[in-house]
Amino acid sequence: MIWKPGLSQAGDAARVMAGNVVGAMRGSLDEGALFVLFEVMVLKLKHRLGITADAIWANHTNPE
Repeated sequence: MIWKPGLSQAGDAARVMAGNVVGAMRGSLDEGALFVLFEVMVLKLKHRLGITADAIWANHTNPE
């Protein structure tokens, strides 16, 4: 677990807009971590199922 002090959207947004605080909202780190996690999961699943990148791209661009 990583502790990261950050801004909350509700309480600190006005201070950020006023220029008193510089930083990213707390959700930014969480969203980035989830993005990396899901990308790794997709790559591991691709490897486990033996699917090529071309096959994944064909399914991704054709939702039918």
